[in-house]
Amino acid sequence: MKEEINYSIIIPHKNIPDLLQRCLNSIPRREDIQIIVVDDNSDSNIVDFEHFPGMSEPCVEVVFTKEGKGAGYARNVGLSKAKGIWLLFADADDFYNDCLLEAIDTYKYSEFDLIFFNADSVYSNNQSQHISHPHADGLNFFISKYTSAPVFCMDSLRFYFGPPWCKMIKAKLIKNNSIYFDEVSVHNDTMFSLKIGFLSKKQYVSKYSIYTTTLRKDSITFQKDTKKRLLIKTYVSISYDNYMRKIIKKRSFRLANRLFSYIRNKEYFSFIFVMEYLRRKKCSILLYTIVCFPMITLYRILRFVFGKIGISSHRQDIRR
Repeated sequence: MKEEINYSIIIPHKNIPDLLQRCLNSIPRREDIQIIVVDDNSDSNIVDFEHFPGMSEPCVEVVFTKEGKGAGYARNVGLSKAKGIWLLFADADDFYNDCLLEAIDTYKYSEFDLIFFNADSVYSNNQSQHISHPHADGLNFFISKYTSAPVFCMDSLRFYFGPPWCKMIKAKLIKNNSIYFDEVSVHNDTMFSLKIGFLSKKQYVSKYSIYTTTLRKDSITFQKDTKKRLLIKTYVSISYDNYMRKIIKKRSFRLANRLFSYIRNKEYFSFIFVMEYLRRKKCSILLYTIVCFPMITLYRILRFVFGKIGISSHRQDIRR
């Protein structure tokens, strides 16, 4: 009898085959682990499709798409192929740490719907140098302070930590609630993470550091905003805010936070462009600014102060 699939790991990919191979090499092969790679219409001048990473391995399922709709679409394709009880996500330019199996097997039979793990961060081309990463630092900060302020830290992880990596998610949570990634070029994971955070009934934070996220100059995460990217970010922020207000009954500060980020990006910021879009969506900019700016300021001060004290020592405690 074929062994049950306990874990499905979904990896979207585009034009970085060497880094994808590094990611695949970091995942132990086991019959109960399904690895799904979804290629987002890579360039044949960059990728050798006849020797595509993972193609010859029975535990790796490679799906080629021609639509070129981005990582959100690729992840949704991966979800449609997933057979595991638990779902994990990785970016093709990142990789897993040696404790992966020990960590996920610890919670294999648990009743949790959503489990958060710690992350390390390095430069992609210099893995020996640990660096600050906005997502990883925030994740580790809230996990490190969880015992002192469990409700605040768990809510922060559930509602404000957007990346899908470093989460182990019950597949039935996603399937029963028809949760998908937005098929947009940026922030495709924002609403996905918010919905699984809200709809999960039992959550847990683990001290295992299972994942290493990398920084590289070509990453989409660090590209400057164009008007199109700015518009998509604003649209996602509005969707996020509406979900928070109507369903969770909490006021989000994400939209105001995004606007202040735009102001700092002088080269591409178009104040009239954003304001006109928000006006059409009937959003009260003044209300968000008055209510949310103090929250943003306090949040950043606390995160900076406690993060400087705790994150560096915490990383050494949790790495295995």
